[in-house]
Amino acid sequence: MKPHNQSTVSLAFFGLACLSLALYSIAPIRPERWFVMICLGMIVVTHIVIFLAKSNQPKPVNWLTVDVLFTSTFSIVHFGYFLYWITGVLDGQIQIWNFREADAAREVCSCLAMYLTCLNLFLTGYYVIASSRARPLISENHIPDALRRRWGKFGQIMIRLSFLGFTAFVLIVGPARFFGIYSGTNNISFVANIFFELGQVFAVIGCTLGFASKERLVKTGRTRFGISKMDLVLIAATIIAIGLHGDRSTLVYVLLAFMIAFNEYRKPAKLKSLVVLGTTLIFFLGLIVSVRGGSSSLVKLDPIANINTALVNLGSSSVCGFVAADYVPGRHDYFFGKMQLLQLLGIVPFARGLVGMEQSPETSSSMLLTLLIQGKVGKGVSGTGTSVFADFYLDFGFIGTAIIFSLLGVMAKKVQNRARVSNSMLWQVGYISLVTCLALCSRYALVGGLIRFVLYAVAYTWIISKFLKIPMKLRQKT
Repeated sequence: MKPHNQSTVSLAFFGLACLSLALYSIAPIRPERWFVMICLGMIVVTHIVIFLAKSNQPKPVNWLTVDVLFTSTFSIVHFGYFLYWITGVLDGQIQIWNFREADAAREVCSCLAMYLTCLNLFLTGYYVIASSRARPLISENHIPDALRRRWGKFGQIMIRLSFLGFTAFVLIVGPARFFGIYSGTNNISFVANIFFELGQVFAVIGCTLGFASKERLVKTGRTRFGISKMDLVLIAATIIAIGLHGDRSTLVYVLLAFMIAFNEYRKPAKLKSLVVLGTTLIFFLGLIVSVRGGSSSLVKLDPIANINTALVNLGSSSVCGFVAADYVPGRHDYFFGKMQLLQLLGIVPFARGLVGMEQSPETSSSMLLTLLIQGKVGKGVSGTGTSVFADFYLDFGFIGTAIIFSLLGVMAKKVQNRARVSNSMLWQVGYISLVTCLALCSRYALVGGLIRFVLYAVAYTWIISKFLKIPMKLRQKT
């Protein structure tokens, strides 16, 4: 995209952010369908602007980039529920803002306007930075056969370590519990959770190295694929097992990382195919919720019913923003960074225990929101989680959160630019990990995710490559 066109796109998103801010100033106290319809219309306009901006990029267009993925998932999580609500499909059911102990109806409209503002500021920040390249430089360079094979072998090792990590998790918690009634994943066992997270991170590293290395191990007719048959079987087995377990986020995380790396380093998929795949995925997520919920009466193959189930389930994260806005500053002062401190300590393994800082409602947005929504926390209580908006809002309020979203967009584009002009595999791993993390962070705290899934991914790649004596950078002859 030409620089002046990109500036126009950034200005368009900034204009939408200003309109969203104006909506915030007139937000009704109670949920009103007319206001929600305006917000949904604004979301549609935001997606149209992205579509027009992407359509002007060199063909074939890579649609699985940060701007598209973050906007899509953020919209589904924060606005998908309301698509059904305004049509009356959910009439008679308990609204999510009144779930359990939550009573945040008066914050619904104002939060929807804040969600819109923050999203468009993220896109403003992303597009205000000019794109350096449309395709990664490393994919256009000739990689010596010896180095290519070593990178490809490294990718195979990581995918198989990923499979072993998930297998170790199952063995530790027991197959009966893993495939029993779903009650969460990271609350089962500390040691088991380490193996589970290693499995996620290694899967992303393996997919990135496999595709970016151009290692062609499987040939089907004239088509050449960059992941071996064994790796494909292990990835598929992992995704199926996690799906049967009921952990939707991890399933999407592994599948999305695979697709992002393929689109970035191989061949971008067509938009029509991605839309069909995305809709199918939402259907299966709803089906998983129904099946793993333990009620056979909910198990249906009705696409509308299952998509509805998925949107309601995903939309439960939007209530975190409502509850957060109701809690601060009216009932409690802003936390001014306390919610981020515990996450930042995660940079150093076991640092939280060393400094004596434990997770509590005063240090964890997830635990605080669980307390506010469920009425209690602790053993036997299903955590409600948090959201990228609620986590920052509790600390810094609307203005601070809006600034963070815009800076996050700038950071995402800068990392994308650096990765696309770099011949280092460390930048490729960091970029694919970042895109995958941002695509799913709408339902989670951002800082902890960046540390566990991006920073650690680069660190593991660097450490293991040093141990295996595999150079991570292609040094071109001058």
